[in-house]
Parts: sequence; structure tokens; C-alpha cells
Amino acid sequence: PEAVATPLSYLATQAQVILHYLRTAFWPSGLCLDYGWPIISFREAVPYGIVVAALLGLSILLLARRRPEGFLGAWFFLILAPTSSIMPLPFAAWDRRMYLSLAAVAALVVAGGYRAAVRFGPGPGSRRLLAVFACLLAAALGTATWARNLDYESEVSIWRDVLTKRPENERAFAALSGALLEAREYPEAEEAARRAIALKHDYPNAWINLGMAQKNQGRPEEAARSLETAVGLDPGYYLSHYNLSVFYMDQGELEKALAHVNKSLEICPGYRDAMLNHAVILARSGNLEKAEEELRDLIRKAPLAGAFYNLGLVEETKGNRVQAGRWYARALEADPSDQKTRYNLATLLARQGQVREAAALFDIVLRHEARNVKALVNLGHTLALLGRKEEARLVYEKALRLEPQNGNAARGLASLSEKSP
Repeated sequence: PEAVATPLSYLATQAQVILHYLRTAFWPSGLCLDYGWPIISFREAVPYGIVVAALLGLSILLLARRRPEGFLGAWFFLILAPTSSIMPLPFAAWDRRMYLSLAAVAALVVAGGYRAAVRFGPGPGSRRLLAVFACLLAAALGTATWARNLDYESEVSIWRDVLTKRPENERAFAALSGALLEAREYPEAEEAARRAIALKHDYPNAWINLGMAQKNQGRPEEAARSLETAVGLDPGYYLSHYNLSVFYMDQGELEKALAHVNKSLEICPGYRDAMLNHAVILARSGNLEKAEEELRDLIRKAPLAGAFYNLGLVEETKGNRVQAGRWYARALEADPSDQKTRYNLATLLARQGQVREAAALFDIVLRHEARNVKALVNLGHTLALLGRKEEARLVYEKALRLEPQNGNAARGLASLSEKSP
């Protein structure tokens, strides 16, 4: 993990970082989303400092002589100066700081390459050799780019790549834990959060992720302790209060949930997830009118899928099934990947007699969540109503293999046998 930097130690570290930027400009190996670059001392920075000082001095000399190379050198160093000199920033190294300076390096390489080709390659044999070299270089760089792009396949893969290169980076472990939570890989998410905490014990985000992983593995007592620890480490951190409110809401402790979501909004008034959660807590507390008012107000500010979904729940609770269906449909338009919304809409359509449409939606849910027993049972019911009894039988049997004690699946399967000739 990065130590706290003084202006001088940050400057020393930047000599090392700038040479890293230049190396990766010519060959993109070792690129990392979060380097967690360690701060080094002046003594450690001497070899790097000599090289950077020589490059800076050469740039100044060439600029004084009005040479174009001097302009490119000045471009490079002046653009990097605000982030790579004496003003300590939270991240000592970040590749995006190099984007504009990279244009100077690219221009120098292209111009230098052209001059070399003109000077040393006038003959046809030399031109062919240069063409072959250029093609091989382009193929090598293209392959390296393709390999790097594979790291960006998913949020999980990119953070795993960071940890391969920087195994002591607590931020990367915490981020990997969050990505694994999104992927519903709860045991792995817990392990990653614990690794982050081992590297930095007073890290609220890691404790939050640990608590949510424990909650999703059915260990609420441990989850509560972890989430309370996150709040204790930084009582002014809005995400700690927000996640604790989510936990208490899921546990049915609505007063505690309301207290923490209010605290989250007090710290960060514009946090939309907390605004949504506040409305959901009100709805679960029975205050449907106030919840609906807050959800509609939130939609005017931002068309969040969660706000549409919860308005659907409110309308369904009030018995307005048609309006509920419209809100669920709008939630799916905003987030087509939300299978919970799709399941609710399918259930609602089935109750309204739109069985064929409901069956199609249940089928989509199961393509993404093959072990969703409730969706399997309801798909079985809709298939039976459509007269597709053999398909219904297979669906009920799959539900029972996943959950042998499921009474609805057993009764559905038995009803098919009773109606069979």
C-alpha cells in the first residue's frame, strides 16, 4: 500500500514513475489499473532522478535552440508537472495522467522514424526491410494490446489482473470483493474483503464488503458486526451508513434502517441510492403514500430502474395491478438485465390471465437464473395452463430436483398426472 507522501518524497517517487510511463509508451507490458505505487526516498530515487533530469535538461537545451524536439520535450514535462512533481496526490502513478503527454512521445517517434527512413533507407532493399520491420512491430504491439484487452473482460478479471501485478494492494482486494459481490460469488467476495482488511485494518469499504458477503451467506450476526465496524471506523462515511441501512431493512429492523439511511442522506444529500432506500423503507413501514411521493420525485430527478420497480411494488400492494405492470415494464426498459423485475412482471401478467406472455418472461428469467425454483414452478403453472403438459412436467421435475420439499412443484406435478388420460 502507498505510504503518506510529503512533497519531496512524492517528487522523488515521480522520477521512478515517469520512467515507467516512458517504458510503457514504447512497450505496453506491466500496465495496471491501480498500481498502489510505493513512495520511495530520495536515496532510492537517485538513479531514476539522474535519467529524468538529463531528459529534462536536454529538452530545455533544445527548446532554447528553438528545436522542435525541445518543444515536444517541454510539452511532455509541462503537462505531467501538475500531477507528477511536488503536489502529493492519492495515487502516485496513474496511466491516464500520461495520455496528453503521450502525444509528444508519439510525435517524436514518428518524426524520428521518418527521418531515419529517409536518411538510411533510400534503396529498394532497405525500404522492404523497413516495411517488414514496421509490420512485425505493428503485429507485436497489436498482440500485446489484444492480450491487455482480455484483462478488461469483466470487473472481476481486471481486478484479478491488478492483484497479479500488485499483490499488496488493499484497494484492489476491496474492489475485487465488490465485483465478486455483484457476481454473487459470496465466499470469494468474503475472502477478498478479508485480504484487504489484513493489509489495512481501518478500511471501511473492505468491512462493508465483508458484511454484505456474510449477509448473503446467511450469517446476519457476523454481517451486523462487520457493518457496524465500518461505521465505527468512519462515522462520517455515507456508504457505511447506507449499507448498514440496507442490512437492517433486509432483516426487517425498519427503525434502525431508517436511522442509518437518514444519516447517509444527511452526510450526502444527493445520494440517489439512499433516497431510493428511504422510500423503500417507508413503503415497507406501510406509509405507501409518502413512499410513492418520494419515488415519483426521484424519477423526476433520475429515471432509476429501482424507482420504477418499487413504484410497481407500491401499486401492486395497493391493488392497482395494471399500473403496477406499467411500472415494472418501465423498470425493465431502464434495466433489461434485472431478472427480479422480469419475474414480478411475469407473475402479475399470469394473475391477469396473460399466460402466454408470462410464460415467455419466466423462460427469460430462467435463462439467466437456471436455479430459480420460484420461476421454475411458475413456468410450470403457465405451461400447464397453455396445455403444454409434457414441458410443464419437465419443469416441475427440475424444480423438485433443486428443492425436493417444494410443495407447489409437487402439487403441480401431481395435478398433471391426475389430468393425464
